[in-house]
Amino acid sequence: MRPEPGRLQFANQLRGVAALAVACSHLIGVFWVLRDFAALATATPVQPGPNPPLVALVSHPWFNLGPFGVGVFFLISGLVIPFSLQRHSGGGFLLARLLRIYPTYVAALLIEVAVVYGNGMFWQRPFPYDAWTVVANCLLIQDLVGRPSIDLVNWTLCVELRFYLVVALVAGAVRRGSVRGCGRAVTHGEEHQAQGVVGRAMRGQPDHGVVAMPPREFKKDGAGCGLHWKTDGL
Repeated sequence: MRPEPGRLQFANQLRGVAALAVACSHLIGVFWVLRDFAALATATPVQPGPNPPLVALVSHPWFNLGPFGVGVFFLISGLVIPFSLQRHSGGGFLLARLLRIYPTYVAALLIEVAVVYGNGMFWQRPFPYDAWTVVANCLLIQDLVGRPSIDLVNWTLCVELRFYLVVALVAGAVRRGSVRGCGRAVTHGEEHQAQGVVGRAMRGQPDHGVVAMPPREFKKDGAGCGLHWKTDGL
């Protein structure tokens, strides 16, 4: 196997840093600070007791690990997209992205569904999702059909899939390093996301139910593409 270019190795290392930042933010911050939210989403009782001191480390007013990690993820995604387009046509790029995301995601989601179902049986709580909600989440179209998110963080994958679709449509411009082409991708993505449904949560659940994908994340993907062109040849 050929070694990856230095830039890609660096990007993979940053992915590790971003993953740790997001995991710490969720496990230390969200599940302690938003206990009612976590309990409803996992079909478990609200956890009692004081917050651990580590909570202060992930909710500093000047630096929040969660948004930092998510932002890094989107920048890296935009950075590596032109590499992929050098090896694939627009359709081939989209197929490769789908095969990269869906198998692992669906397997993880079904494990989560089984865990939540088991939690409900153990704690004698109803399973909070119907079959169509599970199917919509497996397809990553839950926001388009007015269903709640099950794993609560798959909105990032929804953003990525929409950006991949737009990039596939302007693949030639991205390969040429056209700033106008990338700008078109970001603009169309923002217009598409602005049409999303906002604020309808599932009955009896925390208000995470349906969210529009943030247009600013399209800007981060686009900025990553711009960074690729800026450093090309270095």
